Amino acid sequence: MSGQKETYVSMRDSEARHLREQAARLRTVQSDLPERLDRIRADTMAEVNRQSARMDQRWQQFRATADKLRSDLATLERQSQRRLQEGLAQARREYTELFAEERAERIRREEQMREEYHSLVDHERAERRRQIGELQSRVGQIENREEALRQMAEAWLQDLGSLRDDVGRLPHRRFSPGSMERLEGLIRQATINLRDGASQVALGQAQAVYSDLVELRAEVLYKEQQFEAAYMQALEAVKSLLEEVRANRVAALAEDEAAAGGVEKADVEVDVDFWSRGRLSQISERLKEIESSLEGGKETLSLEQVRQLEDEAEVLRPRLPEAVEAARLTIINSQACYNVAEAVAEVMEEQGYSVEAGAYEGEDQRGAYAVKMRNLGGDEFVTIVTPSQEQELAYSTQMNFYDRSQDEAMRQTFAQAVYQGLNQAGLQATPPRETVAMGEPNEGARDLEEFRRRKPQAQASRAR
Repeated sequence: MSGQKETYVSMRDSEARHLREQAARLRTVQSDLPERLDRIRADTMAEVNRQSARMDQRWQQFRATADKLRSDLATLERQSQRRLQEGLAQARREYTELFAEERAERIRREEQMREEYHSLVDHERAERRRQIGELQSRVGQIENREEALRQMAEAWLQDLGSLRDDVGRLPHRRFSPGSMERLEGLIRQATINLRDGASQVALGQAQAVYSDLVELRAEVLYKEQQFEAAYMQALEAVKSLLEEVRANRVAALAEDEAAAGGVEKADVEVDVDFWSRGRLSQISERLKEIESSLEGGKETLSLEQVRQLEDEAEVLRPRLPEAVEAARLTIINSQACYNVAEAVAEVMEEQGYSVEAGAYEGEDQRGAYAVKMRNLGGDEFVTIVTPSQEQELAYSTQMNFYDRSQDEAMRQTFAQAVYQGLNQAGLQATPPRETVAMGEPNEGARDLEEFRRRKPQAQASRAR
């Protein structure tokens, strides 16, 4: 049978400072992180360049189509293309420059860029309407007006068909759903009016459709470019953060040279994920899910969804140093946990006990450590030191007595000796209190082999 006493132990400032300084030397060992981040940035810029090349090919197709037009629309189209291409090229350059900016600044500048682009589109619309107005004015002065109107309307509608095909190859259903279908309906109506002899009405409709078609092209091209920039920024952010997580998985902990007799020793590598109790894995798994969503959904995700995924990744960013700090805390507590158990054992050795065995719960160095001792008379003593998961350098210390005489006075004497010995050793211990009364069963703490095999129990939340 056992009586159990418990004391809560923390480190005095001087000892705590020494352990913190040692653990503060926890550093990453994968020094190639900057190179890996540079490769991610290089891959991003290579994709940006490929997007620019694809856009240039589109403009070549637009220009080739304009060269084949046979109506007055050809001149309007060439001028419209020039103005729009210049505006988009400027926006693309600015989007590229924004890659190095913080997200909040990017969003602010993107809003400003949208306003500037819309201003350009408004200016282009006004210029286009002015030119169309001049064309309409000249039409009124043409002899054989009805025949001229019919020929002009016919040429405009034919040219509109070619431009509609070009714009139809753009992702309009994604970035302006329903717009092309509406314009196609207007083109069909204008064709019917021309066939029915309403040439002037058909020409006016064709000119209006052309203006809408140009603006649809401007809208789709800008939204696509905006999406591509946001997508590449989000993907780069996720990939970069994943690399940072990988770089922090293994860290080096400097050996304590003073404890080693002043002899320089190699750093000890530690598994940060293990010591942080899987926090890095949790971050990594969610980032991989976000990465997969981005890579698998490029053709279907909206701009808002891409930004939401980037936001989710950014929420994870501060959790990386938190995980490293959690690992540091656990390492400090583990190092000192053994020291506390050793201090208790030294006190009990003075009381006639000898160490028989020591073990970590579940063979897990992050958790509780137990020491079993026995005296010449066969009495046993087991101390279990459990570190706090939340508080630095704080422990609960159980003292389990298995003496045949069940002498409570003697147990109190031993518990007081441990309490005083811990304080004399530079620790800060609270007076022992009884947690399991004499006569109550507590055989579980006695079996160190079972303690070694079992899954670690919930740790003490904090010292009292």
